[in-house]
Amino acid sequence: MKTILMQAIIVMVFVCGGVGLSAANTDSLPVDVQADLHLAKAKKYIEQKKYKRADREFQEILALDIQVPSVFFYHYGVNKLKLKDYKNAEALLKEFILNCDRKSSEYTKAIELLADISVVTSVSLPSNYTDSETGMEFVLVKGGCFQMGSPSREDGLEYIGEDPVHEVCVDDFYLGKYEVTNEQYRKYRPVHNSGSFVDDGLNGRNQPVVNVSWQDADGYARWLSKKSGKKYSLPTEAQWEYAARGGTDTARFWGNSPDDACSYANVADRTLYRKWGDLFEIHDCADGYVVTAPVGSFKPNGYGLYDMLGNVWEWCQDWYGEEYYSSSPRQNPTGPALGKYRVNRGGGWNNDPRLVRAAYRDWDSPGGAYNGLGFRLAFPVQQHAIR
Repeated sequence: MKTILMQAIIVMVFVCGGVGLSAANTDSLPVDVQADLHLAKAKKYIEQKKYKRADREFQEILALDIQVPSVFFYHYGVNKLKLKDYKNAEALLKEFILNCDRKSSEYTKAIELLADISVVTSVSLPSNYTDSETGMEFVLVKGGCFQMGSPSREDGLEYIGEDPVHEVCVDDFYLGKYEVTNEQYRKYRPVHNSGSFVDDGLNGRNQPVVNVSWQDADGYARWLSKKSGKKYSLPTEAQWEYAARGGTDTARFWGNSPDDACSYANVADRTLYRKWGDLFEIHDCADGYVVTAPVGSFKPNGYGLYDMLGNVWEWCQDWYGEEYYSSSPRQNPTGPALGKYRVNRGGGWNNDPRLVRAAYRDWDSPGGAYNGLGFRLAFPVQQHAIR
């Protein structure tokens, strides 16, 4: 493989000769030289702390399908550490150590970094956390990989934007045990009124806050972050679905039968039907609530999270992209860079079985709000700093 010096000479020839390094020009170079250029760019991005851009350069090298030098694994491993992808960082650094010159400075540094990873990943994280400002409870969701999305005809029906099914991996994170309540939200906006649905109130202190826009929910997360020092946010769509599934791969965390819902979720049901008749398509069971239920009224999923399906729709951080699943990265996807609508998930108190599924995706304007839409918060695991 050509040296970095040779790569620098090639860059100088292109620039001095007045030829820009466009994608087409780069593709015309020998693949080993292309790899050198991507590696140089990746190292520059790491210096500039643009770790996601660096990661894309490393992926470009892998796509060339060539034998790479051991130093590639070192720099790729360092970048994975910066992204807090400890599992892959460890694997890359071990690959480097097995194949490198042990007298090199990178070898010594790699050993130190592996020791750091060992310390970080051995830290015992509390399984629960309670925010002192609001009393909001959080559950540690241990990261992992899962199949995101659904077959195009889950439950025998066709749904838009849920395919292709693709593997996604998320890091550890904390997620609200319950949806944010009216009482908790009023610490931020004391005069907020969640309103009612005709003569059924939505404003109880332990009912989930509704009639809040994505902008309202994001504002609440920012306010609480400043108050507490935590980095609260709405969960990403991938975090939300991973948590909602609770370790299962069925349409709903309790199984595939929609009519088993009423032990686990507040949904459109016989209770709603008795009051409103055919206005709503229902699950064939009774949950006992016409509108929103106090949070935590039903059984939790396998991760100890309540109301991940039903009660209210929940805002996610991501912009909505109907075709996003076709190009989504595998590791910690965060949705399209731009969009018109924000994602919300989970279904609500007045929704039928089609919508109350872990894979179902809905979206609304960031400024939109209505009586079936609320949110819960997430925050990242606070790891030790890596040198």
